[in-house]
Amino acid sequence: MISFLITALFVAVAITIATLTLFFVSAMHGIKNRQSPEERKGSKRLPTEPLQGAGTVHENAQKAVIRCGRIPPKIAERFATTGYTDCWTRNALFGGNLACQSSCLGLGSCAASCPSDAIVFRDGFAFVNDACNGCGVCVDACPKRLIAMVPVTLKDCYDCAARGTPDEGADCPIAREGCRVDLRNFPESGFKLLSRWGILKAKSR
Repeated sequence: MISFLITALFVAVAITIATLTLFFVSAMHGIKNRQSPEERKGSKRLPTEPLQGAGTVHENAQKAVIRCGRIPPKIAERFATTGYTDCWTRNALFGGNLACQSSCLGLGSCAASCPSDAIVFRDGFAFVNDACNGCGVCVDACPKRLIAMVPVTLKDCYDCAARGTPDEGADCPIAREGCRVDLRNFPESGFKLLSRWGILKAKSR
């Protein structure tokens, strides 16, 4: 009986050591794969290349904007419909069925694709908040191609998608404001404050 317990103990210790060894090797392999070729060679970054992830922003850093600031019910439908679950389905039927054909459909296909949860639909508004990291994934998620990448320095207004099109005169609050989307109407997420506390890191590219 004693010999059996000693054997079982040795087996348990051997399994534990093997598991820890595999975990360590796997972790080191993952760290190595996340390094750039230059870092693997032990070279240092060039002084002119800003570091990412510590609140620094590249000179040409970008963020996403939705070239429309309103969603239904703030944008009227041409006729009553129901049952749509995503923007692509709605856009396939009657072009979205909104009074302004350049309007955001508001069903969140772009928000579902955003890895930073930076796209917000609230109280009839559609906007990208300051948690956007400029990855650009959302651009292809919009069937109407309403999402554009702009410099992070843009702080005030930009043209909506209807500017210069027949939709410029549509029944739309943005059109009544000269087809200008005002970024100052959109609240911030608190992402920058959390970043300063070290809880989150800015990741502008």
